[in-house]
This record gives sequence, C-alpha cells and structure tokens, in this order.
Amino acid sequence: MIVVRAAAGSIVVASAIVIAALAPSRASAQVFGAPDEPVQELVAQDAPEELEEPPEESLRPSGALGAHLLIADGLDLGGLVMLDVWAAWQWLRIGGFVGAGAIPSERDASNRVMMPLGISASAEILTESLAVSVRLRAGLWGGATQAEKLTAGPFFGAGCYLGFVLGHGALLNVGADVWGVIGSEAWSDTSGPDAGVSASTWVIAPGVGLSWTPEEGG
Repeated sequence: MIVVRAAAGSIVVASAIVIAALAPSRASAQVFGAPDEPVQELVAQDAPEELEEPPEESLRPSGALGAHLLIADGLDLGGLVMLDVWAAWQWLRIGGFVGAGAIPSERDASNRVMMPLGISASAEILTESLAVSVRLRAGLWGGATQAEKLTAGPFFGAGCYLGFVLGHGALLNVGADVWGVIGSEAWSDTSGPDAGVSASTWVIAPGVGLSWTPEEGG
C-alpha cells in the first residue's frame, strides 16, 4: 500500500509539471517581454519607404504664330506672318519656320513679296507668369521684286520676346526680330542698264503673337 501511494503521488507531481510547461503564465510573458503588437506590424513600420523616381523628360510638340510689322532700309514698311513648328525639350525648341509677306517700295529692286522658309531654334525661360525667349532662324526666301519677277536668296535672323502666361501652355508674346534678306544683287551683274535684280536689305520686325507648348503631364 505504501508503494502504491508513493507511485500515485509521483504521477500527480509529474502531471502538474507537464501542465505548467505547456501553459506559460502571463507573468512569464511579462518577464520575457512578449510584444503586444503583431510582428508583421513592427516589420512594416521599420521597412524604408520606396522613393518615387521623377518622370523622364520627353519631347513635346510646340509652336508659335506671329504677325510682324516690317521696317526695311528705314524707309519701306511692310508686313509678314510667321509660323514656327518645334520639338520642345525642357527649355530648348528646335524645328522649322515658314512665312509670307510683302514690303512695298518705290524702288523696283526693293519692292518685293517674299516667303521665307528654313530651320529655327528657340531658348525659353519660363516662370509662373512670364517667359523670356530668344529665337534664331536660317534658311531661304523666295518671291519676286518689281525688277526681278522670280528670285530667291539667303534669309537669317534673330529675335527676343517677352511672353505672358495665359494658361495650359499658351503664351502671348511681344518682341522684335532683325532679319537679313539677301537679294540677287549679291551675286549678279548689276552694271547693265537692263539688269533686273533684287536688293539685299536688313529688316527690323517688331511683332506680337501666340506660342504653345503642352504642359508636363498634360
């Protein structure tokens, strides 16, 4: 009987030890610092945020249309309409131009209609309300004068413009160009009495117009 009681007591003690091992108390959790928040939340908080890469600059279509008063040789007045079509990248615009106009004059060699055509480039600095641009052009002009019915020659120039922001990429531009118009007198014989040539001239061309470049992301 003594042996049986001793064995029973040993079984009870062993069962108590096993139960205590399988079910840890709250006190033991506090001792070992068990976290109250899930581990996944802590990992998410410690993970660094991914930085978004800025969008890459891309080419955008751009253009300008302007009307000019022409002052040639200080005496002759005329007018011309000019269209520029560009590819824009950041502050740079590169493309081409075409125009049509006339400069009436009492001198047959300077009384001309002309259509300039060529390449153009522009640099534009834009703020929230204003823009400043410099434009360069080079190409040819074709047309006629009173003295020479069909003629052509080199055309080149530069201009500076102040733009007022209208919104949605549109600008109202005011400025002036200076153009060189080279006539056939530069390479033709003008000594004969019947020589028909077109005169070369410098042209001051103040103008006003609109330009447009799509906004980034628009």
